[in-house]
Amino acid sequence: MECYLACYVGYPSNDILSAGVRTSAVTSEWAITELIRNPLCLRKLQKEMDSMKKDMITDDDISHMPYLQNVVKEVFDCMLLHHCWCLVCQ
Repeated sequence: MECYLACYVGYPSNDILSAGVRTSAVTSEWAITELIRNPLCLRKLQKEMDSMKKDMITDDDISHMPYLQNVVKEVFDCMLLHHCWCLVCQ
């Protein structure tokens, strides 16, 4: 616990916030890149989003979009596996 606290002493809180934002941005970029590399999956996701017939998809709409939910789960699973693999390699 002392090491954890020592790592963050003296750092402004916005460093931690910006680290979270960067992580989210990298994860989103990676997910979009994977969709572009897999055009069939991208088309299926676009078709599901187009079927909502709305300009803006809300949080309530996501519960009616099973393919989008699965894509998000897959992204989190892959990122978790990648993170665990990086820890093993160190």
